[in-house]
Amino acid sequence: MHAGRKAAAAGRAPRVRWAQRRGRGAQPEVQQDGDDKAADMRRRQEEAYARLQNIKQEEEMMDRMGKVSYSHGKQTGRVEYDFEALEENVYDYLVIGSGFGGSVYAMRMAQKGYSVLVVEQGRRWVNEAPESDKDAWNTVWNPAWRMTGARQTARLGVVDVVSGVGLGGTSLIHTAHMARPHPAVFKEGSWAGVLGEEDMGKHFDEAERMLGVGEQPFITQPDFLAAGAAAELGLAAPQPAHTAAFFGKQKQHSVVMPTADLSDASEERMNQNPYEVFPDILARNKNVTTRHMLHRGALGTDGDTEQRGRVVWADPMYGGVGPARSPCTACGMCAVGCDKNAKNTMDRTYAFLAERRYGATVMHDTRADAVRFLGDTTDEDDSRYVVDVEWRPVVDRLFGSPVKSIVSDTKYGKPKKVRLNARNVVLGCGAVGTNALLLRMKEDALGLPELNDLVGRNVRVPHTSTVLCTPLDNDDDGSPMGRDYTKGPATTTYVADAGQKARVEVMRFGKSCSLSRYTYWPAAEGDSTLSRMLGVLKTLAANPFDTLRWLTKGEWTMSTVILRETRACDGTLTLGLSGKRLTAVDVEGDAATAAPVHAGAMAEKIGAAQGGAYVTQPWREAVKGVPVAHDMTGGAAVGEVLDADHQVLGYPGLFVVDGAAIPSDLGGADSALTVCALAERAAARVPAGKDGFAAPKLHDRTPWTTVEWKDMGQAVDDSAVKPSGA
Repeated sequence: MHAGRKAAAAGRAPRVRWAQRRGRGAQPEVQQDGDDKAADMRRRQEEAYARLQNIKQEEEMMDRMGKVSYSHGKQTGRVEYDFEALEENVYDYLVIGSGFGGSVYAMRMAQKGYSVLVVEQGRRWVNEAPESDKDAWNTVWNPAWRMTGARQTARLGVVDVVSGVGLGGTSLIHTAHMARPHPAVFKEGSWAGVLGEEDMGKHFDEAERMLGVGEQPFITQPDFLAAGAAAELGLAAPQPAHTAAFFGKQKQHSVVMPTADLSDASEERMNQNPYEVFPDILARNKNVTTRHMLHRGALGTDGDTEQRGRVVWADPMYGGVGPARSPCTACGMCAVGCDKNAKNTMDRTYAFLAERRYGATVMHDTRADAVRFLGDTTDEDDSRYVVDVEWRPVVDRLFGSPVKSIVSDTKYGKPKKVRLNARNVVLGCGAVGTNALLLRMKEDALGLPELNDLVGRNVRVPHTSTVLCTPLDNDDDGSPMGRDYTKGPATTTYVADAGQKARVEVMRFGKSCSLSRYTYWPAAEGDSTLSRMLGVLKTLAANPFDTLRWLTKGEWTMSTVILRETRACDGTLTLGLSGKRLTAVDVEGDAATAAPVHAGAMAEKIGAAQGGAYVTQPWREAVKGVPVAHDMTGGAAVGEVLDADHQVLGYPGLFVVDGAAIPSDLGGADSALTVCALAERAAARVPAGKDGFAAPKLHDRTPWTTVEWKDMGQAVDDSAVKPSGA
């Protein structure tokens, strides 16, 4: 039987056979049964073709450039750049770093018609991420060991700071929970003198719109347990996390139901607003357990298709100029890396638009070593800054292996040092990277020797503690699914204290992160490393069988409740260099600590509700008392080192748009959304380029990464990505 007849007989849509998968943009050929069905088949194929445009055009671009090969969405080939063109060009803006600040500023400058070059020391991730925490080479960033993962830890002595490396920066390993600080924060410190009565709300609104921030739609069993603990302790009711992720066409909340049967009235209330029924559920069933997950509202079938086994929507966010997306699968792997194409990381939002729509050039695997000021000039063709960078190729570590590492042999090309020219340089490499670079350049007589003495000072790190609560029994709670706390985004809810000075987030790890358990030790108290170590040993000696059960417990992450607490810290750090390494050389006031306050008490309540649990912390927090923070602000703050335009005092054309520019504590809130909003504000103060708004300015000779989507038939309606009022 003809293939088309077979499909029709089976009640399925007819097959689409592409004349050529990549390269010439061929229309699909439809195998038709007869004239009576031809119109219907053609309509279906036209719809399918429209849905696959973004995917197909990206493959076409890679083929046309001829420099990188892709297999099942993963980068397997090598990348080369036209280094002569890079050195000849004088870029209007050279952005160092592609995280929450750098990507925003790069996209807005390219949108205004300026030529933009983005330099990122990490690799480009293409819908891929480590499958588990056992894949250390793809998880951890450590160039000395040729590790090219996205997670980097800077040990500053009194605190460890975790940040991200790669195209997208910290957004790659961020939980995607975007929190706004309390409005009173912007009336404190040097904020008041810079902002005055300026409303930051509009910039937060724009950042949230571009990142697709909204209430995440899942409520899970750990959220119920944390809500009960908070109620017993008199803390505020839990709030849903505002998450930058794509959840498909889901409009209402998805609820992990308890085993206890609910009355019709409670079931109706659950459908309307699940967060209001925490007290009722906890009062009726003390042992809230998972039975099944209900999706309130289907993911939908209209306008979706399949890509490598996943549901895909063709650009649901930017009106046709953004990438295709897949909905969140609630795997809990957000903080390791999202390979489901669901988390709204910067490489899928701002950085994607900067490069693919507005013609910005992106150099990944490239580290910026020095920034040097040549002198101010009014000639638009003259450079004011030179930036020395080193390109280090990243390829497969072993033939056929998914592990990638930095190599330096003749087969793949040795690392190459390049001197780039720019009229303006923008530092967006995170608070750690920016402070380290500025401090190095301040000591360099040919670099930036006239930098303000406040560089590296007044750095703030919040009190941070992570507490894990693991029940020791193997009870599956009588649930058909069994006890599984890994379902949901990395952060689902949070509890804030009355003064908005602390937050406790309810988190999770994915199922494949079981190796991480060995980096967590029993929680201990003490004022010194010795006293804490003795406390750990005492716990191990007093409960050897509990420790053994915890170490041998299967599917550890599926039964562990994770609470991460951040509290405002009044103390500040002064950073300096120890060789080339950034370190804290002085502490003013109380330094950040790892002692949990609300999280520790909540873990005790949750453990009691579970009939006994093993409570642990990261070993650096448990033994050394050193907090493992995911946030650091200050060091090149607005009003101290920067002016109102985020321009470094004394160096025209040098800007800072990352966490280093934030001059005050954010009251326990994460800085990601604040950095995006500040970058939006700084970019809005720059006038449009001479070529006009949204008119890319391209050089005659450009590296392969620059491409105009107009040439490939891409829609050019930019209304969805223009800032409000533009």
